Amino acid sequence: MAHHATVHPAVSSHLRGHGSREQAQGFLADTLAGFIDEAWLLIEDGDFLGLQHAASHLSSCARALGQGFIGDVAGMMAVSAAEQEAERCHLFLAVIQREWDTVMG
Repeated sequence: MAHHATVHPAVSSHLRGHGSREQAQGFLADTLAGFIDEAWLLIEDGDFLGLQHAASHLSSCARALGQGFIGDVAGMMAVSAAEQEAERCHLFLAVIQREWDTVMG
């Protein structure tokens, strides 16, 4: 059976140019909040495969919603998770959190 990716309505609307910036930012804020909490736990538990998947998802969402830097850092985090480099994952997670705090100002 083929896997079909689903796109959240906020992302889909934003990509089509119909959604509001606030709607897209709200979705990304929710996604990031969940990711940051989950990522710390995944690193501590040594679940690098789960972390890799979560970071890849965040990377795609952030880029689609115009947050390229966060997307790039999440992409680098996914690569570090694939290599099971916990220290680098912690570093990238801190950068993502700091950048998001700056964006939300």
